[in-house]
Amino acid sequence: MQRASLFLAFPLALFLSACHLDQPVTPVDDGTIALRAPKPSASGQAGILIGEHVQHFSFHAQLNSDGTVSGSWESKSPSQDIRAHGEITCLEFEGTNEAYLVGFITHFTLGEDPVFVPEIGDEIWFNVIDNGEGNNSPPDLFSDWYWFGGNNAPCFNFSFPMIEIVTGNIQVKP
Repeated sequence: MQRASLFLAFPLALFLSACHLDQPVTPVDDGTIALRAPKPSASGQAGILIGEHVQHFSFHAQLNSDGTVSGSWESKSPSQDIRAHGEITCLEFEGTNEAYLVGFITHFTLGEDPVFVPEIGDEIWFNVIDNGEGNNSPPDLFSDWYWFGGNNAPCFNFSFPMIEIVTGNIQVKP
């Protein structure tokens, strides 16, 4: 009896172990399971040096099958004395390792001496470059985020200057 339960447990364990993969599974009409291709996405968390302080930034965005983009971003910038959070509404790719993103501010907290004061709903833009993994890969790049105020921002690559990250990792998956 113990051999039979091991025989049945192995395929179940194999199936369940596939659940942690990036590729979700979809039941097919004939009872089999098919892997779905992952949705195009960009995500990461990183730190860049601004003055004498490290500005921390994190984001995730994915292109949904209906063409919409969902995601969010957050930044904590001691040198600018602001912490901001928002949604991402645009994700576009340049080649296989670069993405540009557009979103808007949904929340911010100002310190005692902020460099700028945004408004809820103002757009932000930023670019990221994923330079691979491992010790032999060059550092990933982040443009910092730019805020121009207002809304109705175009989903456009502004080709901002790129800065090497000093901590973290960026993933671009077109």
